[in-house]
Amino acid sequence: MPYPLNLEGQWTGKAAFSAEGRGSADLVAEGLRLSNAKSDFVFEHFVAHAYLGTDSTAVELDSDALTLTYHTNIAPDSLLPRSKEKLATFFSADTTFMPTPGKHMDLAITLPRTEWLTGLVVPQLRAIQLETFTGRYDSDTDELKLDIVLPYLDYDSTRVNDLSVTIDAVGPKLNGSVGLQRAQHDQFYVEGLTLDAVTAGGLLTTTLRIVQNEVERYRIGTELRAENDMRLLHIQEELVLNEQTWSADAQNVLRFSKRTMEAEHFTLSSGAEQVQLSTGAEHLTVALKQFEIGTLARIVSTMDSIPLAEGTIDGEILVPNDGTGLVRADLTIDDLHALGTELGQLTIAMKQPQRDRYAAKLDLSHTSNRLNALVTITTGTATEVDASADLDLKDLSFLKPFVDEYLYDLSGGVKGDVAYRLKNAKTTMNGDLTFVNAGIGVEMTGARYTLANERLTMDDAGAHFNNFNLRDTLGNTFNLDGDVGMANPAQPKLDLRLRTDKFQMINSTFKQNELFYGDLFARMDLRISGTARNPVLKGALGILPGTKFSVVLPGSKVELVDAQGIVIFTDDLTAIDTLTSASDSEVMRDSLKAQLPGVELDLAISVDKQAEFAIVLDPTTGDQATFSGSGDLVFRYKPDGEMYLSGPFVVDNGGYTLEFYGLVKKRFELVNGSSIRWTGDPIKAAMDIRARYTSESAPFPLVASSSTGIADSERNRLQQPLPFSVIISVGGAVNDPKIDFGIDLDRGLRNSYPQVSSRLDQLAQSGNVDERNKQVFGLLVMNSFIQDEASGGPPSSGIATSAARNSVNGLLTDQMNKLTGKFIKGVDVQLGVNTYDQANGNQTYQRTSVDYKVSKRVLNERLSFEVGGSVGVDETNSQVSNVSNTRAAQYAILYDLTKDGRFRIRGYHENAFDLYDGEITTSGVALMFTKDFEENEKARVAKREAIKQREEEERLRKTEEEE
Repeated sequence: MPYPLNLEGQWTGKAAFSAEGRGSADLVAEGLRLSNAKSDFVFEHFVAHAYLGTDSTAVELDSDALTLTYHTNIAPDSLLPRSKEKLATFFSADTTFMPTPGKHMDLAITLPRTEWLTGLVVPQLRAIQLETFTGRYDSDTDELKLDIVLPYLDYDSTRVNDLSVTIDAVGPKLNGSVGLQRAQHDQFYVEGLTLDAVTAGGLLTTTLRIVQNEVERYRIGTELRAENDMRLLHIQEELVLNEQTWSADAQNVLRFSKRTMEAEHFTLSSGAEQVQLSTGAEHLTVALKQFEIGTLARIVSTMDSIPLAEGTIDGEILVPNDGTGLVRADLTIDDLHALGTELGQLTIAMKQPQRDRYAAKLDLSHTSNRLNALVTITTGTATEVDASADLDLKDLSFLKPFVDEYLYDLSGGVKGDVAYRLKNAKTTMNGDLTFVNAGIGVEMTGARYTLANERLTMDDAGAHFNNFNLRDTLGNTFNLDGDVGMANPAQPKLDLRLRTDKFQMINSTFKQNELFYGDLFARMDLRISGTARNPVLKGALGILPGTKFSVVLPGSKVELVDAQGIVIFTDDLTAIDTLTSASDSEVMRDSLKAQLPGVELDLAISVDKQAEFAIVLDPTTGDQATFSGSGDLVFRYKPDGEMYLSGPFVVDNGGYTLEFYGLVKKRFELVNGSSIRWTGDPIKAAMDIRARYTSESAPFPLVASSSTGIADSERNRLQQPLPFSVIISVGGAVNDPKIDFGIDLDRGLRNSYPQVSSRLDQLAQSGNVDERNKQVFGLLVMNSFIQDEASGGPPSSGIATSAARNSVNGLLTDQMNKLTGKFIKGVDVQLGVNTYDQANGNQTYQRTSVDYKVSKRVLNERLSFEVGGSVGVDETNSQVSNVSNTRAAQYAILYDLTKDGRFRIRGYHENAFDLYDGEITTSGVALMFTKDFEENEKARVAKREAIKQREEEERLRKTEEEE
């Protein structure tokens, strides 16, 4: 898939090349930037020199991210022919190759930084570590050296660990090796692979080994030499295949010429297993006798230890030995298994009736399943394929391992006849398939569906669904009608209609799906048009009674971390960069684009008030909201991420459970009539939501300050609990909510307690927010009002105010940093808000300070300046006489001695306050070293063992050569 890549920068220098490609270039780039739609990379420096001549080539590239040095005085047009001649010397004692004196070649590549590769130049490349890449050839000594060490590579879904290539050759003598600690693609991997090559006297000896957990699983040794115009390959007499010892005929040999391959005495055997190659007058015959597929298939392992394929092969394959005959094969595979699933017996009969035509007959039989297929392939100027299958599969469960990522259950059967044809680049399919009591369990939704007796037909126009019904476990029906046009197989055209009056879309538990679970019933009438790659869905969707659906929002994780003797230094001080973090709408758009690539939606959505929903706001603390209500919404979505949502959702009932790590658990009931109204942008919906919690509390602490001289009877009356309502009001927009707290009492009780009513009215005034929040805190945490200290209550104001302030300190810090990042460019400004209690004699009051740090990086971010300090916000003169929050500014200058910032030098001037010594000023210079000490111990041990093993093999080899 093409992807955009932009290159920007100021280039200086000169370049000149002829039409034949000869010439030179000397270029320097300033501010060179690589970028695409998602990320960019800026080179600190970039210098390139190149010379392409008739008899020499030189390329030098120097930058902070890539260095390349390549020099050779070998003419480009003779480089490939001379390389082939040099290669022939390794397995032929009789060679005409003579090195030309004075010729050389040098190559060296380093990758100090890889961000320009990962996600930019190579989008599928996620990570790469290159330790060594050097090569050299000197014709005067006829010496060739190549060293490649690649500790890690992650490309697309393939990961490679510890790949090394070493070649050391002098004249016709070669000593080379390839090592691979692990290569993995999805669930398949190869581990512990080594390939060694040694030449002596024109004989090239190679040994392939696979060792896992100190067990030799494979060892295959070969010897290759040249004789006249032929290459002779001999398999060493003792082999190890799948941990079993195999033997080869001592005189076995394969002779390769430009047109033919001949086999002599080529028999490999282990017990009853045998592989034999023999040469006849017209064919080379490959005979297999009780050959286990796993003998070779288990070179590749799987993560769940289930073999890729198993079975026993008997039969013959005839290959023309002169390249002009016809191929023929007759094979029988008994007890065939794929990924641990039994498939039965497979017979394959293949022949080549003409030079450009191949025909095959495949029959798969099992206790309950049968498949017969014919395939004809015609090659030539245009490939043609004709295939037909007659199938009767009564048990589809054998397919489950191949689709278990999407389906947790697969049962029932399917039967029918299908014909496939490819001609003139046009694909057609004909036939029909009938599902017989087929059942599928969808992994994502947890629901299970049944196709009792549904028929799918296919013809030249495409696939056709005529009253195709899907039933849920409750017997509700989902109907599909329409066609899928196959005129363009790469872009099937959709013309479908989906209808149901009631259907169970989701039926899962928390164990099955931790993000959403429960039951979701819906009615729908949708039309699907467009193509399979860009479908368009239009219609109506309704959420029905019986729905009990929960959605879990990921919360912050709080966990106890045990010290393990490892110190970790990291520069990832914040998980999210507030200056570059995406907005909520961008996150929503990106999420939908990832989940619905290329999909366009135009839906009228209705919600029945009897449908019940739950949103777990923080699974760690247990905060969750439950609600039901009615809504009539219109939702539109386009593939480019543009969204539109309009309409109201009115709450009928529900509540919000607030739990603070098991200490406090309160249930707020949503007030009937609360609503959210959308008018376009989904996250700018207007909210009018109120939630109520009833606390049975005595009102006396609330009115104690105004109850002096009160009669004992009235005091006792005020000590009796009353049902006070704590109200949370949420207004504003979804992306900018306005939250307020209130306390209320039933009107009848207000009339009976005028002092309490007057106090509540006083708290409701805008100037009494702190006092109101203090009393809300008391009711929620202690189920009691907090009495003023002046009226005999304990010094508890600090409890509520500190709790209120500290609960929003994080929000204030985050918002201030966003504002400074928005309006102050080129300078990094960080702010923090801290609130704590301060004692002064017998009094306690709150202190608030704002910490600040301003920094600027220059010289390609190698040199940085920092200024920081603390400013007291709410100090008075009397408070300052004790200890002031305001601190004098502190300064620091840092310089990265190395490009990666591992070594740094820091000059600083700092101020601090000590309880005994008072203000202290410190200045100095520090040398800083940063190192990540966390490494994979298992990987290190494996690497040490691999090195030790190579050293031992090298020692044995040298001992054998000396003998």
